[in-house]
Amino acid sequence: MANSRDWVCVRLASYEEKEESEYLTQLYRGRTGLLNNTTFALLAPDGETLLAPSGRGPQFVLGKRGNPDQQAAPEDVIAFAEVLATKAKDYDHKGDLALLPEALDVRRALVVAACDNQPLVVLYAESDQARHKAKAQLAELAWSEKFVGRMQYIVATSREELGQISGLPKGDFVAIIEPGQFGLEGKALGVLGVAEEKADVAKLLRKGLKSYRRKDLPSREHRQKGRRADATWETVLPVTDEGKPPQRGDAPARD
Repeated sequence: MANSRDWVCVRLASYEEKEESEYLTQLYRGRTGLLNNTTFALLAPDGETLLAPSGRGPQFVLGKRGNPDQQAAPEDVIAFAEVLATKAKDYDHKGDLALLPEALDVRRALVVAACDNQPLVVLYAESDQARHKAKAQLAELAWSEKFVGRMQYIVATSREELGQISGLPKGDFVAIIEPGQFGLEGKALGVLGVAEEKADVAKLLRKGLKSYRRKDLPSREHRQKGRRADATWETVLPVTDEGKPPQRGDAPARD
């Protein structure tokens, strides 16, 4: 975790974004030659040069091709951290991260927060000026030691996006959201007007972390509950992962 701070870490959208999926298939393709559900690569700042073997997960960097879902051995974690530290030494850092780490939209932010078992911070403001100021506040807090990596973030662009979330006020706001078990809805744990000072926003984030209750459920039970609840997710692109039946839609063309 500490060594990853020297890198720009990007969470992939995979089957949720066409341009990104085309880029990922250039970095790595499995046996089918099509996009995998998981892709991992260490890249130079040009976004093209591979600094280590790419694959389905960090284990490929270490020359191992095991199941990416299996728990990594402690020695592998240490070895991977050393790779990150060594590769990062070749590049100069040109400044601190200042952008808010956002999901693609509210719908997908909810499901990412549910999958990561984290609260979601939602910002909504009608005027550009209010939105930019509040977003800058959130970005500074998001990268601070107290909050980095502990929440998901999204800036809503319309009230219609917020229909899946209950407990939101009228007007502009920053809100801490508890995602539903399957990421299809959410409820507000706390809200604040966007005109408040950064210290007040930080207090809201602390309150949200304290109020949030993690949902620890084994993956098998989680899948069973999802099937019983008929909780489904339709991806933007067809799923072409190895060993999984293709979904409706045309698969990407192979080179």
